[in-house]
Formats: sequence, structure tokens, C-alpha cells
Amino acid sequence: MDLSWLTVVIAVFVAYIAWQQKELAKDRLKLDLFDKRFVVYQTVKNALSEMSKMRESDVQLFLRFRRDTQDGLFLFDQSVEDYIAKIEDLILDYDRVLSELEGDPSAEDKRDLQREKRELLNQAQEESKTVRDAFAPYLKFERWSKT
Repeated sequence: MDLSWLTVVIAVFVAYIAWQQKELAKDRLKLDLFDKRFVVYQTVKNALSEMSKMRESDVQLFLRFRRDTQDGLFLFDQSVEDYIAKIEDLILDYDRVLSELEGDPSAEDKRDLQREKRELLNQAQEESKTVRDAFAPYLKFERWSKT
């Protein structure tokens, strides 16, 4: 009795399973990348929202932002890296203004700081409208199903 056909069937079956494993690994890599990118997106979005609620200086917002976006360097292209840096600067500027307002500024300085605070909040509000556009090319599912 010739069992060579059984060897061929087993080889084909093993090859098919290997191919499925490869496809599964590719899909898992895509999902992991999406998850990491989504965390950065959520961090940016949440930081802009938290800024508008801040009434006093809170360096923790900046520290959380920096910690949760530091991997963006490896996950996005330069345009998103620049966008993240822009938001980071906005957070730092806003925290600086709040900190200076907590001190004892002169009446004129206080007026200038209040004006700067409003401008920074307006900028944060504008950025919160564009954050989705900045990250959308990396988070759309159509992109993931093509590769």
C-alpha cells in the first residue's frame, strides 16, 4: 500500500495552516499598531479637553501627555509628530500662564495673562476640531483592509 499520497495531503494541510498563521500574525500586527496609534490620538484629544477645564497650574497634564505620546515618534510620520509637538507646546504655554496668574502679577500683567489665557484656550478649542483630521489617515479601517 502506497502512502505517498498521505504525505502530500499532510504537507498541503500543514502549508495551509502555516499560511493561515502568517495571515493571522499580519492582522494581529495591524491591530496592535492601530491600538497604539489610537492611544496617542485619545491622549491628544483628552489633553485638549482637560486644558479647557484647568483652573490652576497642573504640570501632571503635561507629564501624562508626554508619557502617553512619546511612542508617536515610531508610529506616525513627521506631520503627526509636529502636530503632537504643537499640542505639547500649547499645554506648556497654558500651564505657564496659569502658574503666573497664581502668583501676584501686577494689574497690567494680570490683564495680559488673562488675554493670553483666552487666546490659548481658543487655540486649544480650534485644535480639538482638527485632531481627528490629523490622525484620520492612520486610524481609518479602509487603510487596514487593503494590505
